[in-house]
Amino acid sequence: MTTRDTGRAHEPGRVVPRQRRRRRPLHAADLRIEAWAPTMHACFAGAVGALAESVLGPGRRAVSARVRFDVRGDNPSVLLDLVLQRVISFVPKYNAIATTADVARTDTGLRVRCELVDAGAVVLPGPIPKGVTRGSVLCERTEHGWWCAAGIDI
Repeated sequence: MTTRDTGRAHEPGRVVPRQRRRRRPLHAADLRIEAWAPTMHACFAGAVGALAESVLGPGRRAVSARVRFDVRGDNPSVLLDLVLQRVISFVPKYNAIATTADVARTDTGLRVRCELVDAGAVVLPGPIPKGVTRGSVLCERTEHGWWCAAGIDI
């Protein structure tokens, strides 16, 4: 499991909230990412960063491109699912991995700007994500900010 703390919403010693609904176990080849932050937008950025760190390992890489896209919706879990699906699609589409995300609200959903690294220019320590595991995405407001989690099919 990869987690990413993007702010003060997670305090040392505080337990990250668990899913309130029942969940099926992830497939053995799936990855689970989690993020928490003071705002929903920062939490989404943390989830993208956790996914990148899971694929690339820790450390900063040279940015090869920047992309911007919009997702539509009003449910935080659905929006996060759409963001992660789009980010994962950059691998086969551009041969690139999103390392950061800047997320902003629009009238119809979110606008996301990502920095990409060339997947061919780095040695990847693990498998490439194929998609978001169906029904695995959760995003919720907590008393300490926002928390989100997603299963990633690798």
